[in-house]
Amino acid sequence: MSEPRHSHDGFENNGQINMRKRRRTAVACKNCSARKSRCDGGQPKCSTCTDTNADCVYPRPARASQSRPAISDVELHSRLETMEESLKQLQGMLPNLGRMVPPCEPRASSASDVASTSHHTTESSHTSASPAEDPVDGMGIMLADDNYDNADEGYFGVSSNIALLRRITHTCVHARTLNSTSPASLRNVGFDHQQRPPSRPPRRLSGVVSHQPAECRPEGSLNVHHLPSLGEGIALIRQFFGTVGLMIPCFHEPQFVELFQQASLNGASTVSKTMLAILNVMFAFGNAVATTSSPPYESALAEESDICYSRAIALMGNAFDPSSLETVQLSLILSTYLMGTQRSVKSWSFHALSVGGAIKLGLNSCNAGKSLSLLAREMRKRVWFWCVTNDRFLSMLFGRSPLIHPSLVSMQLPVDISAEYPSSTVSSPVMRSIVDHYSAIIEVSALMGEVVEKLYNQNLVLELAISTEKLLASRLDLIWRLGDWRNALPQALKPITSHDISWRSANPAIDDLRLRIFLTLRYKCVQVLVNRAVLFKYLDYQPESDVDSRELHLLQTSGQCSLQACQEDCRELIKLVAALLNPAKEFEDITLFGAWYFSSYHVFNAALALLGILLVCRTANFSDLLIQREAMEIRKSLYEASEVLGSLHNGNPMILRCAECLPRLIRMYESTGKPLVLRAMNPFG
Repeated sequence: MSEPRHSHDGFENNGQINMRKRRRTAVACKNCSARKSRCDGGQPKCSTCTDTNADCVYPRPARASQSRPAISDVELHSRLETMEESLKQLQGMLPNLGRMVPPCEPRASSASDVASTSHHTTESSHTSASPAEDPVDGMGIMLADDNYDNADEGYFGVSSNIALLRRITHTCVHARTLNSTSPASLRNVGFDHQQRPPSRPPRRLSGVVSHQPAECRPEGSLNVHHLPSLGEGIALIRQFFGTVGLMIPCFHEPQFVELFQQASLNGASTVSKTMLAILNVMFAFGNAVATTSSPPYESALAEESDICYSRAIALMGNAFDPSSLETVQLSLILSTYLMGTQRSVKSWSFHALSVGGAIKLGLNSCNAGKSLSLLAREMRKRVWFWCVTNDRFLSMLFGRSPLIHPSLVSMQLPVDISAEYPSSTVSSPVMRSIVDHYSAIIEVSALMGEVVEKLYNQNLVLELAISTEKLLASRLDLIWRLGDWRNALPQALKPITSHDISWRSANPAIDDLRLRIFLTLRYKCVQVLVNRAVLFKYLDYQPESDVDSRELHLLQTSGQCSLQACQEDCRELIKLVAALLNPAKEFEDITLFGAWYFSSYHVFNAALALLGILLVCRTANFSDLLIQREAMEIRKSLYEASEVLGSLHNGNPMILRCAECLPRLIRMYESTGKPLVLRAMNPFG
């Protein structure tokens, strides 16, 4: 009985040995292969090499160069332990993280200083500045002190609002010194350098301002292929083409409607990333301009607008190569979108991408697309002119030299092709007006470029400034050319005045005036830009220096016409925007789509120029340039501008800062000397 059991045990042991011998490994080490012995594939050394104390080297797989290198279990365990230890340390730090981070104290410009109030100190202890907020927003207010000169934030020349705002505050500081105004009195207006109240921390960003930009969103938290419902998406596309698309007819509406329908039917992955990104920016615009004022900062419109923008950025990717017309269109529409945000400095970066891509594609050449269809050739031409108009406007806005030389702008103006490519939503006469309006914008933008070149030295600081005599002569020539441009406009596009707008009917036809109003705002902007160059001459005049009496005489005589025209244009611009907002206040069924986006900058720009004129007329040499009635009208316009911005911001920190800035600037102006007008006129005093 014992023998069979012994035989059975021997069978089991032999079976175990045989099973162990049959065990094979996919790759044997070089030592075992050379010895023709079995290798168990142990890591980091097989058992045979361990027993013989030999080097154990495994051959590299045939495609190892295309695959990830093998990682040993020991190394993986080591990495895992390190990660777990790091996570434990971070978890212990989380409760104290808020106390470890010092409170953010952003540099504040004079504009931000005067916009700050005493209760902001309490708010700043609970709220930190948004990491997505740039020091410069679409209005041209910067978060910097008066001696701000940080090259990391970019260069801002004399045509920018930043330069004018800085000059105004410097003038007030100089007047404070002359009048021995105490620091305590200036602290009441938020302009004390020794003890400056912190700037107002931004609220949740509204409108097209980011709640959490694409750069800050966790990876994988954004579904870039998400699309709105078919009806909602079509409505947003129509909204875009009915507002922004009217001003910039550089997209073919039927193409994008069909593209969205295809994506809704077959999935977003069937559409190219570039086209899908353009669609998302259109959706962002559609949400942002769906109201008269900026969408409330906690509204679904504001949040959805930002999410669409983030999707577009994610779809664009890091390696952006503008090698097609669509990529140039994408960079242009992103640049335009960012102008209305607190990330507006980035609009210059996207603009630079678009210019480089357009020149690479030869959009500035008439011969580059001869073999293409009429629609493709016309779109290429319009996109190139979009680059040009964008270049001239951003050059003026940020005070930088233009990127496109005038010699590269030699193509014929856009033409109407609605007869060959009709639209199902826009009639041929309306499309003709849109093209005429676009051509007029191109022409007035060219004049804007000449203003920056001749009156602002291409925004370059030269050792020898333009003489007052030459400046006044160039200014007169440009004013005449602006008049010629205005006279050549079709009657339907003639600049409109505030008196031309009548809201007596119960349903005023606002849409019919949209193109005309937008062109008027751009025209007034160029007029103010022309006369603002002369305003700088007044602000820079130093009576104690050995200045030629001829220059003083020119400023007191010929320059007076420029100041007079400047204040009239600024006041009219503010009145025009205020008159446009009246129907939206009076009639509940009227919405001025995107009024905040198209008019906020112009209103704030005009208000700054008016304040500069008041400062000029306070000095002894120029005190008789304005009569008291005109000064009172200027003050009235400043208050009206503040009310306009107040009705447009709806929580948008960019416009809100401007609305708070204007009355603060007026108080600062009054605190530095005797006011020009009766204080009874001051609703803020």
